Amino acid sequence: MRVISGPKVTFDALTRQSAERFSGVQILGLEPENVAPRTIYEPANPMADTKGFVTYTGIDHAGEMLLMAKTSRAYEANLTAFNAARQMYAKALEIGKR
Repeated sequence: MRVISGPKVTFDALTRQSAERFSGVQILGLEPENVAPRTIYEPANPMADTKGFVTYTGIDHAGEMLLMAKTSRAYEANLTAFNAARQMYAKALEIGKR
């Protein structure tokens, strides 16, 4: 299974006050993956089969955490760009009033 993650707050829901704070990332769902389970020789493990092998899921935990961090950083970068654009538009409106 692959974790599908995204921002807790959409850009549409951002207000002038909440746009300054990063709200984080949430898990949106799981997507099935065709990854074969890993079998490791651990004869001392109580879950081992008769040959001494233990079967683990094929999930790459480090890769999933990296994806979550990458998603978080991408959202922060987009939020920064959103705030910069909003400030430029506000300044343009001030120039237009003069």
